[in-house]
Amino acid sequence: MAATVPVDTIRALVQSCEAAGCIGSGLFFADKLVSFRNDDSDVYALAKLLFAKREFRRAVHVLSQSEAMRTNIRFRLLAGRCLMEVGDFDGALAVVGDDDEDGVAMDRHEDSATELSVQSAVCFLRGCIFEALENRHRSVYWFKQAVLQDVRCYDAFSRIVQERMLPLEEELAFFQQLVFPPGYEWLRDLYACEISQHSHEKDAVSEHAAAAASIGLHDNSNVLACQAQHAYNCNQFQAAHDLSQRIMEKDPYHDGVLPVYLCSLVELKRKSDLFYCAHQLVESYPNKAIAWFAVACYYYLIGKYDIARRYFSKSTSVDGHFVSSWVGFGHAFGAQDECDQAMSAYRTAERLFKGSHVPLLCLGIEFMRTNNLKGAMSLFEQSLNACPTDPMVYNEIAVAHYRNGAYVEAIEGFTKALSLVPPDAVSPWEPTLFNLGHALRKIGEIAKAREYYLRAQAVNPRNASVHTAIGLTYHLEGDRHAAIDQYHKALGLLPRNTLTNDLLTRCIAEVVDDCKLVA
Repeated sequence: MAATVPVDTIRALVQSCEAAGCIGSGLFFADKLVSFRNDDSDVYALAKLLFAKREFRRAVHVLSQSEAMRTNIRFRLLAGRCLMEVGDFDGALAVVGDDDEDGVAMDRHEDSATELSVQSAVCFLRGCIFEALENRHRSVYWFKQAVLQDVRCYDAFSRIVQERMLPLEEELAFFQQLVFPPGYEWLRDLYACEISQHSHEKDAVSEHAAAAASIGLHDNSNVLACQAQHAYNCNQFQAAHDLSQRIMEKDPYHDGVLPVYLCSLVELKRKSDLFYCAHQLVESYPNKAIAWFAVACYYYLIGKYDIARRYFSKSTSVDGHFVSSWVGFGHAFGAQDECDQAMSAYRTAERLFKGSHVPLLCLGIEFMRTNNLKGAMSLFEQSLNACPTDPMVYNEIAVAHYRNGAYVEAIEGFTKALSLVPPDAVSPWEPTLFNLGHALRKIGEIAKAREYYLRAQAVNPRNASVHTAIGLTYHLEGDRHAAIDQYHKALGLLPRNTLTNDLLTRCIAEVVDDCKLVA
């Protein structure tokens, strides 16, 4: 007499094997279940295990043998994911389609509090396919649809926000369309926090972070990462470092905060910390773009720009959509005045990072470096439209006006830039204070010019050029002894400065002439 096969027991065993990571055992028994019953659920379980074992082509074959492949969107979703993994993007798109009529409308079910909408997952997969095919417009559309189908599809939401697929205004408008189901209202503040991190307004994140803290998320890595990114955007590099460091202490491989952490180390010139972090990342994740980005950042910091470019390039070859490496690539070229290559890298970043103003700003700086002031100003204006709260944009616009001889407009730009800088983050803005002093001196506002030179001096007392500029204001006002004192201080810091030596010689000669007249 044939033994009765305990099908339900074997199904439970398959699930147990999968949960325990014993994929081979799970496959063995799942294969037998398909032979016993050929039930759709057993076929799907077998394909899932093949996916987990990275036997993607075999999984597609198993799925395609079932009639459910035509009608069950879960089958097509899994098949599409398998084809994505082997790089068959056109095949994946053919399976899941490019329209709701191609599958999303099938197999509709009520929203579940515990399960992500399969329709949302399909939309997300379509977005990934189009991103791989470099069709940015369609990828953005499907990522948005994924979040609209189910706001809990964080994969799609984070792609939109972290990859800056939309300008900030469009991100905010999209956020207003989102519907948060009962029990997930708390998610609203977390999502708002993530969107606000790209703003340059001082308190953009704090309100949403406080709301998240009120429900026990004050030390959550995502909330801290948003605060760190926002601090970095506001040029508060020490705060960005401290916040990201808190995350790194709990989770040293948190990829969401690593770019901010690495960039803050560059800004703070923490060479040893950067070297250690890069070494750890390369050792742990040699196949991730962030690891080689870290190495590139280290070489950029120590001034070995040719080696930095090599590793920025390696990072982009690992992940062509890792925008930070494209921007860093451009910076490394720009540091050695290789403008054409720098602009090429920034253009790639701009194409990938449509919602960010940073690549446009960097392109404008390179245009200005080649004396194409008209082209630079056009790019700065585009950057300003994308982000009207970044002081760096106003600073560069002011520099362009200054070089055009439009000193009043330059003063307005420098003043606006400084007004957007928090009082405790003024240190990186010493050049802006200095340049504002120059612009004021050009229109004859000598006393006001000296006021800004003195503010620049307070930030960096060892800048010889600032001492020379202060001396020049005294010189222009006829206070030659004060001027000579400042010129001597400047030469004490930079003895071979030709301009300062010439001004000092002229000032001393004028004092001698005055003495002769008195005599």
